[in-house]
This record gives sequence, C-alpha cells and structure tokens, in this order.
Amino acid sequence: MAQVYELEPTPVVTIMHEDEIKSVEPVYCKIAAVPKYLGVSRSTALRLIQDAEDTEEFNDIVVSLSPTLKLVRLKVLDKFIAARHKKWMWAYEYFNKNDWI
Repeated sequence: MAQVYELEPTPVVTIMHEDEIKSVEPVYCKIAAVPKYLGVSRSTALRLIQDAEDTEEFNDIVVSLSPTLKLVRLKVLDKFIAARHKKWMWAYEYFNKNDWI
C-alpha cells in the first residue's frame, strides 16, 4: 500500500496573493507559447525546437502528454540556445582570417 503524506499549508508552499503567482519560475511551456517566451517568430521557435530534438544531447526537450498537448522543457531550451550562441559566426570568422576579399 502506498504511503500517504499529509502536507499542511504553510506560508512557504501557499500562494497568499495573486501577485505571488508571477514569482513562480515556469518549468514547462506549451509549444504555441514558446515564440512569445523567446521573443521570436513562430517559425524560428519551431525550427529551434526541431533542431534541439535532432541533437542527441537535447532530444528530451519536448514532453508529449497527449496527441494534442506537447510541452517544452524551458531549462533544456535555454541550455540549447546557450550552446548555439554564436555558432553561426564560424563562416564570418573563417573568411575574415583568410582575407578572401
């Protein structure tokens, strides 16, 4: 038989005012809300999520709860974006070092 734990409401675990709801750090996000979270277009957000799913390190970025509900792990998304930071600049740096002009 499973153990039953009784949790008493304490000020630490109880939201006492609606302003406190915003202070909770989100863990998951619906895919439709990711563009607003990142401040990018829908196509860019979907491309980033797909790129993350294609990599071995970040392939657990999406949690599928039902056929119509998929959530994105925000910490994994943030780590993926940080890992991609300035990766696009390799060509710019390469051509500037070799003085192609």
